Amino acid sequence: PEGKPKHKVGDRVLGMSKISSGEMLEASVVKVREELNEIGVPVWEYFLRYKKWKPKWNEWILESHVFKCDTEGWELLKSINKVVLEERGAKAEAAKKAKQQQRQNQQQKQWQPQPQRE
Repeated sequence: PEGKPKHKVGDRVLGMSKISSGEMLEASVVKVREELNEIGVPVWEYFLRYKKWKPKWNEWILESHVFKCDTEGWELLKSINKVVLEERGAKAEAAKKAKQQQRQNQQQKQWQPQPQRE
């Protein structure tokens, strides 16, 4: 990557988590490394420890998904998390409707008259 990493070990940051479906979470930087992305371009990655999450959920996040804990970062967190939670709610509602439809289909099959044998 060009230049130095934007964040250093110990920094308090906001990370766009892969484990939480893109939700932004408060975290601290545990490690910093230079990696090659999928097209072979060097990028900075940060190993984040999320506040209020167990260490097993620590993860490597690209620099483009890590933001400062400042007013701008918190505003971004609010807007991104609102969208993520709305999408999560819509998916849950769709899954609930699909399950209800499946139950109705099963009930209809159970109550259909069976053809009589001669």
